[in-house]
Amino acid sequence: MEQEARQFSIMDLGNGALIEEINYQMKLLAENLVDPNTSFKDKRKLKIEMVFSQDEERKQVNVVSKVSATLAASKPLESRIAIGLSGGNMQAVEIVSNPGQVDIFGRTVPYGKMIDLGKVKEAVNND
Repeated sequence: MEQEARQFSIMDLGNGALIEEINYQMKLLAENLVDPNTSFKDKRKLKIEMVFSQDEERKQVNVVSKVSATLAASKPLESRIAIGLSGGNMQAVEIVSNPGQVDIFGRTVPYGKMIDLGKVKEAVNND
């Protein structure tokens, strides 16, 4: 009994593993597209690379597939800090707008976080 030839796509190789990887990378790309922390101007790419190598008799071909997504980088985050000495220690405090006040949603605006940077070395006097 002769087996009927069925039409398949090269995408079906590896029992569908290539399609699964394409879908996974496309999901990452789509999440990156809608992420407000990335630039809308940056282009994203989905790259599917297939490398074919054959044996000397040209009867068997090894197929290596690789799928990769090029995503937009996150936007830089910017903060402001004030620095100064307190009891011989250098400290930094994040500057926030209107700390302690209540916003229109009834939430209290938090004070900036204080970071203790440690003891300050004494300045060398070159007089």
